[in-house]
Amino acid sequence: MQIGFERAGPGRLPVVAAEFSVGDALVNYDAGHARSWGVPVPRAVVVLAGDRGDIVGKVGAQDFLTWLEGHPAARKTYRLIRSHAALTASHGAPKEPTPAATRAFWATIDGLVTAVRAGR
Repeated sequence: MQIGFERAGPGRLPVVAAEFSVGDALVNYDAGHARSWGVPVPRAVVVLAGDRGDIVGKVGAQDFLTWLEGHPAARKTYRLIRSHAALTASHGAPKEPTPAATRAFWATIDGLVTAVRAGR
């Protein structure tokens, strides 16, 4: 991680990290240690969990938030995605190519990217 930021140059790129499943653990681990590693601290971390998540689920999402206890509350968000007629908010739901999955999962991440690009 440090090598990548060194090659990009200081302050040249906004940092947004988004992952799925076990990758979420890596993103949160990196965010939780960024300051001590001397790399940019994420402006925000969003943790999404489906109410029918059967792999990581709500418990795993809460664990990820625990790793970020030192970050200001305003810089982290937890959202429980609720199932409805057009979406079963299971572990695989973010990979579904449906409008409901896009709205529930990807619109949140797209909003975060837009905010970081705008310098917010």
